[in-house]
Amino acid sequence: MRRVLLLVGTMVLATLLGSPATPVGTAAAAGRAELVDFNGDNLDDLAIGAPGENLGVRADAGAVNVQYGSPAGLAGNGQVLTQGTPEAGDRFGAALAKGRFNDDDFVDLAVGAPAEDLGRTDAAGVVTVFYGSASGLTGPGDILQQTSPENGDAFGSTLDSGDFNADGVDDLAVGAPGEDVGRAVDAGAVTVFSGAAGGLGGAAAQNLFQVSPEGGDRFGSALEAGPFDTGAAFDLAVGAPGETVALAGAAGAVTVFYAGGAGLAGPGQTLLQDNPEAGDQFGSALASGSFRHNGRFDLAVGAPGEGISLRFGMGAVAVYLGEPGGITPGSPRTVTQREAGGAEETGDQFGSALAAGLYNGDDFYDLAIGSPGEDIGTVADAGAVSTMHGSAGGLAGTVSPLFQGNDGLGDLPERGDRFGQTLAKGIFSNNFNDDAFDDLAVGVALDDVGDRPDAGLVSLLQGSPAGLQGAGTVYFQGADLGGGAGVGGVAEAGDLLGAAVE
Repeated sequence: MRRVLLLVGTMVLATLLGSPATPVGTAAAAGRAELVDFNGDNLDDLAIGAPGENLGVRADAGAVNVQYGSPAGLAGNGQVLTQGTPEAGDRFGAALAKGRFNDDDFVDLAVGAPAEDLGRTDAAGVVTVFYGSASGLTGPGDILQQTSPENGDAFGSTLDSGDFNADGVDDLAVGAPGEDVGRAVDAGAVTVFSGAAGGLGGAAAQNLFQVSPEGGDRFGSALEAGPFDTGAAFDLAVGAPGETVALAGAAGAVTVFYAGGAGLAGPGQTLLQDNPEAGDQFGSALASGSFRHNGRFDLAVGAPGEGISLRFGMGAVAVYLGEPGGITPGSPRTVTQREAGGAEETGDQFGSALAAGLYNGDDFYDLAIGSPGEDIGTVADAGAVSTMHGSAGGLAGTVSPLFQGNDGLGDLPERGDRFGQTLAKGIFSNNFNDDAFDDLAVGVALDDVGDRPDAGLVSLLQGSPAGLQGAGTVYFQGADLGGGAGVGGVAEAGDLLGAAVE
């Protein structure tokens, strides 16, 4: 859900985006009095996917843990969501998206199960919608699937929401990166379901494809909704990290579909790197925010496979500026780890995950960037998160990268944790302790909890006047461990708690 659309109309959108004189960073102007939560108590909540969760004998059926907000922060031992008919290998919880899909006063939650079998169709994938209420999320509710599901479509691998038709109700975009388009295997597709008073169950669906789909493009691997052309409706950016560009395999591309009339219009605008190379995987991650605080949203695109000066897989992020007519087609600004306050090294995969928020409480959106392949000392692939702060000239000031065990951040860096692989994407506030700053939830799905490998956990980075800091809480399943907070369920090997956070 994009919180600028919780109120209806262009006037509200302009107020929340702000002109240079509008104090977006204040709690009132940023809309924090609005109902941006599942149970309507004016406190932000957090959903955490655990797609490897076993339900009885059903291995990897998957589950979602919901933590409800309070003035003191997220409360432990929250709600656990499962499918109505869970099956082994469904991987329910692999993707999440908030949205106000049925036009009431509560935020709803869409949950992807991309490995769900439909009859004899393997890994076709489905999406389950849980609707908000005064008592929290209810359901399972509507079940969404493709009109013609096929083996390996992986429908529900990615999700995002926004009001694409400007009717005041959020719509849901669902990625199916394994979709075959004609003879193009794994070309990928996106389906958009329109929200309505009755929810998404009877919603009209719109299918989006690339202009020239090719095998292995995996279009739909990343989704980001945002008002890139400053209209009343949201637009949609779609990543295709497997796209071949000028014979460079998996160089990657992004297509931006702009709102027009009853929904998103094709064929869309194609964005490419200035120097596409094989394996860059441009379009693996997307995030948007008004980094310049000028009433326009910019688009950040991750290319975690980017190599620079023989440092392969170092990673980079391209930032495209939003203008009245949409995303500028010219050369984007390229951000590397050095600019973000870190060291450029082989295999860091800088840009694997992106999130935007008002982390230091001023009027400019900031950008958090995950580097899950970052080595911490001699600990390989422990992972880190960097932050760049917005300014009138765009993304500028930086802070030192955060990693487990530093700046008061709980837990310790371990080999293969890949901290920063998953970030809770912003624009809605993610302000879990009701102060003046947005917070950032970081999923660490491959973290070992005690002797349970890959049980997973979530680290909460708190906003402050200086930006994100590590003195947050660590959430994991089960009883307290080293100052952390337990969430519903029991930590087990392979749960992958934190594979998705929203």
